[in-house]
Formats: sequence, structure tokens, C-alpha cells
Amino acid sequence: MRQLAKVHMTVAACALIAAQAAHGEAKIGAIFDLTGGLNIYGIQQDNALKLAVESINAAGGLLGEPITVVGYDAQSEQSKYTQYANTAILKDDVDALFAGLTSSSREAIRPIVRKANVPYFYSSLYEGGACDKQTFVTGPSASQQLSVLITGPSRNTARRSSSWRRTTTSARSRRTGCMNMPSNTMPKSWARTFWH
Repeated sequence: MRQLAKVHMTVAACALIAAQAAHGEAKIGAIFDLTGGLNIYGIQQDNALKLAVESINAAGGLLGEPITVVGYDAQSEQSKYTQYANTAILKDDVDALFAGLTSSSREAIRPIVRKANVPYFYSSLYEGGACDKQTFVTGPSASQQLSVLITGPSRNTARRSSSWRRTTTSARSRRTGCMNMPSNTMPKSWARTFWH
């Protein structure tokens, strides 16, 4: 968690240097789901950001000035993301924004930060394809996570081999602790989804 937070803040520090030079302090907006159904993830994101900011501030801050975090609780509601993104940019004058867990929250925020020309950091797992000048996606895409699983057979072998599917399922059940899962229960549709 500490390494992830340092990576995020290193990227943010580069983006904030110019903003800090303009008005002497660096202010980061943080919009996470601290309550509601998605709070288990939002609390972790918020803690990681705070840990990184504390570490940077303990080391002397950014260009000698401390970084301030202005936090908002999106309450696991989509409409709160746009509301708080506008508040963070227009009222609180943040220099960068860290926000979002779901792809829909990211897409709700992107037009706002693009219009305001504020760097936006999205650190969650995502499906890929989000690209513009203000959006920095630091989380892995599904293809990056799946590449770890595809170390054995080639694509052609995976298409033909039912024994490979059973072996993969068996290895997956050992890794996840689901030892009682029969090795031949992986649906063929699941295999087609990921390997074709």
C-alpha cells in the first residue's frame, strides 16, 4: 500500500509543481466512497493518499511547502462525484484531483477536470481506453492482470485444450483457497470470454 501511494504521489508531485509555483501551496482534492456500499475500497484509497501526503510533508513537502488534502465523501452515489468535483475545482481551487472507484465515476469526472484543465488521477482497476491530457490512470487494466494468468499455453493451445481449462481452474482454486471446487466446472463461456 505504501509503494502504491508513493507512486501516485510522485506522479502528482510532477503535475503540482507548476501549480504550486503559481500560488505557493499545493492543494489536492480527494473524492472517495467513505460511506455507502463501496466504502471498503474508498477508505483504503483515502488512507493511501493520506499516507503518501504525510510522507511527502514529513520530508519537507513539495518545493518546501506542505501539501493539503481537501476530502469529500461521495457516499457511493454517482451524482456526488460531479457535485464534489465541481466544488473542489471551483470553490476549493484544488491543483489536482484524486477520485473515483468505478468507471462510471471516472467518466462523470473527466469532462469537469478537462474543462478546468486540472490533473485527475484515477487509481482503480479499469477496463482501459480512458485517455486525455488531464486523466492519469495509474491502476492496472484487466489485460495487465490477466497476462499473469497466461503464462503457460499459447492462445491456440488454450482454444483446443479442455485439460488446460481444468488445470487452470484447479490452480486457481488452490490459489484462492477454494479446494472443494471440482476442476472441471469452469464454464466454457468463461474461457471464451478471456481467451478468444
